[in-house]
Amino acid sequence: MGDYTYVFMDESGDPGFKLDQGSSRFLGIAAVIFRNRDDMAYTEQILSGAKSNLGWKQIQEFRFHHASLDVRTSFCLALRECPFTVHSVVIDKRIIFPNAPLRHSPGCFYQYLIRLLLERNQQSINNAKVVLDDNSFREIETFLRKHLRSDKKMITSLKLIESSKSPLLQIADLAAGSVLRSYYPEKKRFDECRRLLVDRIASVIEVDERINAVHVRA
Repeated sequence: MGDYTYVFMDESGDPGFKLDQGSSRFLGIAAVIFRNRDDMAYTEQILSGAKSNLGWKQIQEFRFHHASLDVRTSFCLALRECPFTVHSVVIDKRIIFPNAPLRHSPGCFYQYLIRLLLERNQQSINNAKVVLDDNSFREIETFLRKHLRSDKKMITSLKLIESSKSPLLQIADLAAGSVLRSYYPEKKRFDECRRLLVDRIASVIEVDERINAVHVRA
């Protein structure tokens, strides 16, 4: 099969549409890509050191949404020169028509964004072993495994793991959160993490077309 790429994916925001009742305006997904296991091991070591410097136990999970601004910054500073690349997709949910299936099925919404992320980055994501956050993507496992069967040159294996058990999924959470927060200029230090990780972020797809039912494929 040749060399593998290793892809860790997580989301930021939520798939809800009650924008006036707490749902996020934007939804984003990030893929953190490693070229080999040595790069993964080195990055895990750097993450472990960052946790130690903060006085954290190694089992403590980093979650962007729950972390303070200073904690987020500390992790970004530690990881910004690590050997991985980030590809992300972000959508403003206001552009989605009221009758679109994306509004009524979180699984359909995630499918659309993950398909877009994979298709736009085929040169970077190939012969890939993919790991996803079980808490976020469990309901679309069937779709992802179908994609695996249909294009084995792109994805060779798929695992869903709880992010608390995967340090590298926690980095995907950091990447997804850092990109998404940059779309909220009203928030304090809104783009700081994205700027710190700028050398790691290879691409951000911004979905800017109106989306209705015809854009969604099963």
